[in-house]
Amino acid sequence: MKKLLLLSLSFVFSLHAQSQPVKSQASELKAWKPTGVVMPFRFEDEGVATPIEWGLDLAWLDENNIRRGVAYAGQEVIDIVRACYRTTDPVDGGALSNSQISMIRRRANIIKNHLKSNVQVNINHDHTDNEANVNSWYNEGTITRAERGKRWATVIDLSIKKYKELGVTNFVSISPYNEPDYGWWQGYVENSWSSSKKESNRMEDFLATAKSLKEDFDGAYENVRICGGNTLNDDRAYDWWNFLKDYLEEGNTHQLAGSFNNYANFFQKVREYGHHATADELHNTMEAMVGVEYGMQTGIWWYTCEHARSQFMKATYQGNPGKRLAYAEHRNNWTSAAIYRLPDGRVQLFGGTSERQAVSTTYDAICLDRNVWYNGARGRQYTLNLPGGTGYQTTQVNAETVVDIEAGDDIMPVINGTYKIMNAKSGLFMGYNAAPSTSGWTSVKQYANRNVNYMQWVVEPMPIRTGEDFSYFFITLNTGANMRLDLLNGNLSNGADIVIFQNTGTPSKYQRWFLEYAGNGAFYIRNEHNPLYLTVANGSASAGANVQMNAFTGGPEQQWRFVPSTVATAKKATIEAPTNLTAVGQGSSVLLEWNPSTSANITSYTLIRSEDGEHYETIAKDLTETTFTDCEALDGINYYYKVYAIDQSLNYSPRTEAVRASVTGAHDQVMYLPFDCTLNDTTLNGNHASIYGSLFYQSSGKLTNSLRLSGTNNFVQLPYTVASHDALTVACWLYWRGGDNWQRVWDFGNGTTQYMFFTPKSDAGMRFAIKNGGDELQVRTTRTMPLNKWTHVAVTLDDNGAKLYINGELEAENTEINIRPSDFRPSLNYIGHSQFAADPDLKASIDDFRIFNYALSVSEINELVTYDDGIESMTDAQSTKQSDAVYDLSGRRANKRSSHIVIKNGAKYVK
Repeated sequence: MKKLLLLSLSFVFSLHAQSQPVKSQASELKAWKPTGVVMPFRFEDEGVATPIEWGLDLAWLDENNIRRGVAYAGQEVIDIVRACYRTTDPVDGGALSNSQISMIRRRANIIKNHLKSNVQVNINHDHTDNEANVNSWYNEGTITRAERGKRWATVIDLSIKKYKELGVTNFVSISPYNEPDYGWWQGYVENSWSSSKKESNRMEDFLATAKSLKEDFDGAYENVRICGGNTLNDDRAYDWWNFLKDYLEEGNTHQLAGSFNNYANFFQKVREYGHHATADELHNTMEAMVGVEYGMQTGIWWYTCEHARSQFMKATYQGNPGKRLAYAEHRNNWTSAAIYRLPDGRVQLFGGTSERQAVSTTYDAICLDRNVWYNGARGRQYTLNLPGGTGYQTTQVNAETVVDIEAGDDIMPVINGTYKIMNAKSGLFMGYNAAPSTSGWTSVKQYANRNVNYMQWVVEPMPIRTGEDFSYFFITLNTGANMRLDLLNGNLSNGADIVIFQNTGTPSKYQRWFLEYAGNGAFYIRNEHNPLYLTVANGSASAGANVQMNAFTGGPEQQWRFVPSTVATAKKATIEAPTNLTAVGQGSSVLLEWNPSTSANITSYTLIRSEDGEHYETIAKDLTETTFTDCEALDGINYYYKVYAIDQSLNYSPRTEAVRASVTGAHDQVMYLPFDCTLNDTTLNGNHASIYGSLFYQSSGKLTNSLRLSGTNNFVQLPYTVASHDALTVACWLYWRGGDNWQRVWDFGNGTTQYMFFTPKSDAGMRFAIKNGGDELQVRTTRTMPLNKWTHVAVTLDDNGAKLYINGELEAENTEINIRPSDFRPSLNYIGHSQFAADPDLKASIDDFRIFNYALSVSEINELVTYDDGIESMTDAQSTKQSDAVYDLSGRRANKRSSHIVIKNGAKYVK
């Protein structure tokens, strides 16, 4: 056996020995592999503004659609409304019929009563699938095309004048025909003609109408955009618009059939020509996201806008636009997703599908610059599943959703379970004083806490295939009788009653609820049909007060806490903060400790951190211990820390006073994974790993045990900041079993443009490579890694370039490499897996995997290779039977597999 002569490195190992795993951010790390469309973003990016003019629709003549759209989006966000004219009666006498006037008056009153006074108006043809809605007078075959066009233009002109008489004046756009590719009895059709001839004839009549509007009304519409072709099928949009464009200023299409390519290309072509690009009948947030990406300027929702749609409107509203941080699409599947920062600072992920043509798609959002919280769950990555159908209009669910992405000092709890729902003002609970009847409606009230099932609620996210927007929750009384929280009779007014109603089928929109985080563990609860706010009537603090819907006040009477039903005693209370928070910088982490809160029933602590002492973010929550290691603290930053307590009723304590600390930056072993039947890091830093796929340890490791990777969907994920240093050494023992080229022993990066990796065999020999958006820089060898033999591999990187060591010998180097890991801060860090999806996973065993925050010297690397604890001279079978006592430098008996100096038979060795 070779005795260890160099003790400096060994002493570092000794300091880092841990008998229990350190609690850190990495304690919750879960290995993750993208399986769909990858969607990288940076939370701190400036982003790109994509301002859009948003509108609501009155072609579907329903006042409640407008009321709901305004309640969701806000009046100020709605710039345009689609109104209509009718061709049910001729206007040969120069006047509209009473029926036509009645429909105009209904629409005008809705516009004036609910939308802002200067709202813009588009006028569109009001038709159904009933031929009687187009009087034959408009399409007479015995008159000239020019005369037919003038008849259509005349009814439009008379309708606009009537709207103006009624106080609706700001007309900016005219759509003479609606979905003319489908027909709808718009334009002259001779039955003996072929379908293509019929469409050509309708095009000519549309053109004649547009021309008449521009030429026959004394310039009244000179500054009003004429819009076409308004096609149902986006494959026909360009042909119609191109034929008509000499008399148009606006291009328009719907997306109820056709290809993704033609939908996107249409907006681009319209904008390139200088026309206004519009989609005046959006059926899904997907259509809006795609339109925004390719040039759409105006979007009008068919039916109404609800939660996901209204949030996207707020993110892109032209008056105060947010910023797009990411966009992704799957053209073959007719789906898309986007991430936006809203003007109020919130960040949200949107996803959507074609109403009629979607295929199920997975989107994998990856935050590259920090940990975030997706709907309350922490992680860099989030998988969004969007359901599609099996064919055109077959099993389609028109799915869309919105996900909150947070990074502040107060993160929402994850909601999915059985709860008592406490009002933040009264401290009373939503429910019943006695078991309610299962027949009819029963009003919901507030009462003092009791541990009975009729004061408990099952709150669960809506299944993604329920249909349409699935960002809602079902709230069901915990009696097993499907008694769901319900908006009585779909009332949209202030004071609308809340009841429970038994429903064994798919819950209606009256029974779907969405949650907005209000802070300090409380939520606003809003209904899909009525997006006002669940409120205790009159803000009452008395038992028996009704629960109802009311306009937003922001007061505690509208805030609700979801207290776990297992809590026997729940109440509103003031609790004490923790005390004596301390922060101590270590080589590559910060150790935090505090004294517990003295209040009763404390269940957890939340730790927050700031770089400037003002803007804090949550780095850990649901902590049950009073010590924590910030393994994500970076070199060169002086951090501020605070901690607060939460009790079982979700009462929050004040924050502690801030303490400051930074990592020391001293040469440090950042992570050591001995793989002795655990993935825990044995250093003080707590950089624990996580496995994807099967977890298999073998006793025939280089030392004692090792981790065996199968080569198929099997790899280790490391913490997000473990490699974000100015300099680095990565070292391990490798037993490679061969296979395809480009396997990764390790790969740290942010995707395929920022990475650093080592492969045992590239297109030639072994290779270390690093890239930060530009050219890939390499250290290459002509030979490959030995097969079926334990080999020590170490890569160092610092200001002197990069070096590759094999079994302690310098194999190759490149002194010209000037990229540092800290330049791009790799967050997707793997053992055995590549940033490139096509590359194979590693088929090998790994042992003694270490990362240092500096480049080890040749002698230090040789310490890793040549130390001998008696294992090298014995067979694997003998090593597993070794029973000699092992002691650390203090004389205490040590775990054989911890990383430190040990004394065996009177000699010192690195473990």
